[in-house]
Amino acid sequence: NALLSKLLANEQGLRELNATLETRVAERTTELHRAVEETRKGEQRVKAIIDAALDAFVGADAQGRITDWNPRAQEIFGWTRAEVLGRTIAETIVPLRFREAHEAAMRPGVVGKRIQLFALRQGGEEFPVEMTIGLINACETSFFGAFIQDISVRKQIEDELARERELLDVVLDSIDVGVLVCSSAGEVTMFNRAAREMHSLPSSRLAPEEWAAHYRLFAADGQTPLEPEQVPLYRTLRGETVDNIEMTVKPLAGAPRFLFASGRALHARDGSSIGAVIALKDVTALKESARRLEASERSLRTITNNLPALIGHVDRDGRYLFANATYETWLGVPAASAVGLPIREVMGEALYREHEPLLERSLAGETVRFEVALPLGAGVRTVEITRIPDIHEGQYKGFYVLGADISAARLHEEALAKLARIDTLTGLPNRRAYLEHLADALQRAQRGGRGIGLMFLDVDHFKQVNDTLGHAAGDAVLHEFAQRVKEAVRVTDTVCRLAGDEFTVILEGLQSPEEAALVAAKILKGFERPFSLEQGERTVSTSIGVAFAEAFPVEACELGATADKALYAAKSRGRRQFALARLGDAGPAASAGGG
Repeated sequence: NALLSKLLANEQGLRELNATLETRVAERTTELHRAVEETRKGEQRVKAIIDAALDAFVGADAQGRITDWNPRAQEIFGWTRAEVLGRTIAETIVPLRFREAHEAAMRPGVVGKRIQLFALRQGGEEFPVEMTIGLINACETSFFGAFIQDISVRKQIEDELARERELLDVVLDSIDVGVLVCSSAGEVTMFNRAAREMHSLPSSRLAPEEWAAHYRLFAADGQTPLEPEQVPLYRTLRGETVDNIEMTVKPLAGAPRFLFASGRALHARDGSSIGAVIALKDVTALKESARRLEASERSLRTITNNLPALIGHVDRDGRYLFANATYETWLGVPAASAVGLPIREVMGEALYREHEPLLERSLAGETVRFEVALPLGAGVRTVEITRIPDIHEGQYKGFYVLGADISAARLHEEALAKLARIDTLTGLPNRRAYLEHLADALQRAQRGGRGIGLMFLDVDHFKQVNDTLGHAAGDAVLHEFAQRVKEAVRVTDTVCRLAGDEFTVILEGLQSPEEAALVAAKILKGFERPFSLEQGERTVSTSIGVAFAEAFPVEACELGATADKALYAAKSRGRRQFALARLGDAGPAASAGGG
């Protein structure tokens, strides 16, 4: 009985153990099914995320064959998923010339890094992409997953920005104003040529607190080192706007330079700070000039009062602080009386109104230069006025006035211009003046609707005069020839000498060609009496070609060519006569003449 009881107890224990095992197996099976379901759902979520990704996703096995291809990849590259599965990445989307580089990119060294390269669309078009490669190990297998972004538009924008930056750098390096730009973190990002020359140093990566010492920046006196917070670029970086702040730079190599600094902070469209910009104007020469003028004012007063030049000093309100004795001579205002007067009273109302815009520019701190006509003595003199701003310790104080009488220079210029248009032998207008007179006459004739004539004249057998009597006699003949032609023509006609024995007469205000013929006949008559030369009396005659025009417009060259043909006709008919031709006729009319 004891044995039976023991057997029964063991059997009961086995049954309970079996039941427990079955329960555990059932629970484990349920857990495995749940895990498989979760894995499947996770895979579906991952696939959904990849399919919805804005970047192309390309999966590949260890041999580089494509195992996954999302819709964005199809959109970017043009291949469908079915067309690319099983193909290698290299042959599908990598240009032939970059495949070697692609193989290098698939090495573990670049896994997890973002790289840029060129990819290939289905149609053969190359385009830039940005790729991030991930290596996934699963049990004993591994595969690659690459997210690819089309950066064509971004690269285009970057290239355009780079070109614009290059253009900006070239422009800024071509100007004489120093330009410095720093980022919001204080890093100097632009330091143009003029700025480098002013400081004799290139841009350096320095904290703003080190700028003053590194670039040797001083106050306007050139002695007091600037504190970091006084540096104009540092002030603009903190949001302050600076305008014409005077400072001194003492480069290690070179003389000190006096600068005006202007600048402001830079902000993005959303208002956030992106840095600051400063412009530096080198005013060393002006500064030194102003200092010398201030230091020697007493001694210069005596000198300026004895100089034939206008010298004055006007404050920022437009009132005179100084005027030399020339003010009384030129403007009728004694020097002592001018001090304290507004410039309007010193200049006079008419002169002030004429030059008021220039005065406004002077009062704004600009250097201006202009000319003015002043009644001095027996006539009007031309005076050149220069106004130079007076700036002290960065503050505009007014301007200096310098005036010089340039009448002699202007008269000399006019005399030279006149000589350039006058024939020195005869005193007549030369070829250059003839062309100007003819162009003006043609315009007047067209506006007034009157006819115009052009004569070409030369001395008959002039070469014989030179050959037999000499060049001095030839010059005398030409001089007398010119005088007789001038005496014969009307006061409205213009006689010119072109060259040698070639002369021309411009006839204006003609009613008909007969009027031109009358003038030509009068010229011929003027040569009836002989010329008195040192060698004795000699008969001199002329041949004349006359061109007449009354239909406009008429080209000067056309009128000249017609007169030249008429002159040839007069010579061919025996000389000592004239031939007249109207523009548009087949040839010169029958000549007439005498002598």
